[in-house]
Amino acid sequence: MKYLKNKIRNILTISTILLLFVSSTKMYETSTILEKVYTQTDRPFYFPGETIWFKSYVVNAENKPSFLNDMMYAELISPKGAVVKKLKLNLRKGYAYGDFTLEEDWVGGIYTIKMYTEWMKNYGETSFFTKKISVQKIVQPKLLMKLDFEKKAYGKNAHVTANFEVKTLDNLPLSFKTIPFEVRLKGKTTHSSSTTTDRKGKTKVQFTLPSNLNSSDIVLNVLVPHKGSKESISRSVPVILDNVDLQFFPESGKSLVGYSNKIAFKALNEFGNPADVSGEITDENGNFITNFNSYHDGMGAFYYTPISNTKYYAKITKPFVSDKQILLPKAQVNGIIFSLLNQQLSIYSSKKQKVVLQIKNAQKKLYNEKIQLDKGANIVSINSKKFPIGITSFLITTPKGEPICERLAFMNANKDLKIEIIPNKNTYETREKVSLKIKTTDKNGKPIPSNLALSVVDNKILSFADDKQDNILSSLLVSSELKGTIHEPKFYFDEKEHNRELALDYVMLTHGWRDYIKKPITAFEEASYLPVTKSIQTGKVIDADGNGIKASLLLFDNYSDKVLKFETNEKGLYSFKIGESRGLTLIAYREDKQHLTIIKNKVIDKENLNSVLNYKVIPDSSEVKVFENNKKPLQKAVKQKVVTGKSIANLTLEADNALEEVVVTAQGLKREKKALGYAVSTVGGDDLENLSRGDIASVLNGKAAGVQITQSTGLYGSTANVIIRGFNTVSGNNQPLYIIDGIPYENLPANNAVDLDATNIDSVTVLKGLAASTLYGSEARNGVIAITTKNNRSS
Repeated sequence: MKYLKNKIRNILTISTILLLFVSSTKMYETSTILEKVYTQTDRPFYFPGETIWFKSYVVNAENKPSFLNDMMYAELISPKGAVVKKLKLNLRKGYAYGDFTLEEDWVGGIYTIKMYTEWMKNYGETSFFTKKISVQKIVQPKLLMKLDFEKKAYGKNAHVTANFEVKTLDNLPLSFKTIPFEVRLKGKTTHSSSTTTDRKGKTKVQFTLPSNLNSSDIVLNVLVPHKGSKESISRSVPVILDNVDLQFFPESGKSLVGYSNKIAFKALNEFGNPADVSGEITDENGNFITNFNSYHDGMGAFYYTPISNTKYYAKITKPFVSDKQILLPKAQVNGIIFSLLNQQLSIYSSKKQKVVLQIKNAQKKLYNEKIQLDKGANIVSINSKKFPIGITSFLITTPKGEPICERLAFMNANKDLKIEIIPNKNTYETREKVSLKIKTTDKNGKPIPSNLALSVVDNKILSFADDKQDNILSSLLVSSELKGTIHEPKFYFDEKEHNRELALDYVMLTHGWRDYIKKPITAFEEASYLPVTKSIQTGKVIDADGNGIKASLLLFDNYSDKVLKFETNEKGLYSFKIGESRGLTLIAYREDKQHLTIIKNKVIDKENLNSVLNYKVIPDSSEVKVFENNKKPLQKAVKQKVVTGKSIANLTLEADNALEEVVVTAQGLKREKKALGYAVSTVGGDDLENLSRGDIASVLNGKAAGVQITQSTGLYGSTANVIIRGFNTVSGNNQPLYIIDGIPYENLPANNAVDLDATNIDSVTVLKGLAASTLYGSEARNGVIAITTKNNRSS
């Protein structure tokens, strides 16, 4: 079998965690504690005995990885509704892997996978992620077939058209093939005919429904003769018989007399599925006003200008002529309405008044401004290009915050991640190894790191399953935030569908936010279920008076070459993921030199969990920055000193514009000396290489200001004593702390450092002053000598 390069999308399924960027005129503090789950399975169709492989992403309201929970739940539910398997999965950096094995003796049918976290229980099961999985006990198909109706609803005497496509398992079209089909009403054949495919294996199946149709139980069955056998595909014809639920939604929630109003509508059949309809709007006297037609999935919109004290009605004329008249929402004489088009808000007010315009998404307010409205039309320009991708609410309130009118809009759909798959060959033979390069970029073509899930699937499985459920975009950006069920949601993110943007706007106009978006939990005290956060360390930084105070934090991994820089909130509260580290050291500091104390909590309670609200993500010690090319040439690093309850961290950073060279600091990052803010003396590698002896003691003694080195006996090779002038201790131990390639070493004899091979030393830096030494704790009270070897020098 050969796979063509341009068909590579048909065998690869890729999902990626969304990397979304937030930028706007005004930003406000995060206030919502929200988690959402999306699960990518390797395919939507299985046979008994196979394994469902999946990867789950847990994100916050900004669609960035959530670090709130360390665990999530995964359930497999049988066609009868029983939970047949349940897993507890460890979350790492916001994602988890898992699998369900289908037993050989299990029945076929539609199974459901359900995914959720402990925190999501606070919002009820409507917030859980679910996906339907087909399990079939039949022979695998021999052809790839698709059958879709052009409309979502048909009535009596309606002309029905369905698009049919057939290919071989080699992905080759079945060209110029005669295709028989039949229409069955209540199990009996009422019509049979045939059609012929074109060169691409496509054709249209057409027939007319009976004029006396009295049942919606009607099925189209297409039969394809192929290699001595027959393959078939069936679809229920979407028939409606004057039992349509037709709903109307003014654009901003209300209609206003005397102005042109945009009215969206949605039509559903008796099973709650979309129904494409057409009709007309008349007034109470039967005068024709305008027509309305479905645009996509039973949704559409029309404009009309109501007059005072007049009622308006809608009547369906297609796919059937209805006898019912449906009353439109009553138009108000006084009030405010608005219409959104591109980056302009057209606001119509019945009088001059002051209002507040709020723009927000599920996570935060993006814009909040007072506006003076004149009577009549008002135009407000909004720079929406800076808003994040996703659903955004435009809300007008009174100055006291009372809602007046609102509408949802999907903003900046072009800000999604771009994924490019590049195979190493154009075609492949059966069982040949395939190598792929995957490139992910943002909307500007700039490379961006991504968390991907990839599966390779036989195309006939995808064709047979005909799966139109959520993908990662539609799930996280739309379905998880709107009420009700979105029909075939991934349509709105399919670049091949040219009418998807307007259709998506109709979804926004005809659906409201879920309750947990409208009324979110903003504090852990409000929650009945707390996150599973066993690996989160919380605490508080206090000043000399015992009051919580905002501070910068440095988290060191004592057994590796990593460090994490983050901050507390305004009250001094902090939290971070412990991750896989065996020992950590935390240092707090402020630029104003205040004496600080770190209080570590033994138990995570609701009060301390609220500190999580001040972080877009909880800092994770497994993602800390790495000291480049670090190798430990000597003994073990400084061990973590555990202090029950408290540890003192007093760090001073002062500016010194005279220092220009680059040095390595405790953060393991190279930066200009003028940015360090403490006194530094440096001896370069050239000076070391010109030594007459193999050690560095003499050059430090002569060239590093403030450093005094003596031998205990006065002879070369005897024990060396290194002292940085200005430092001493009561105990008499005045040896400095040695930092070799960014790693501090405790109680290191001076000989071990100064006897290092000078030809392998790139530079020696002497850090003087309390501010510099406290970067490394109390071990540096006598000063710091930082040695950089050539092995650690950046290229």
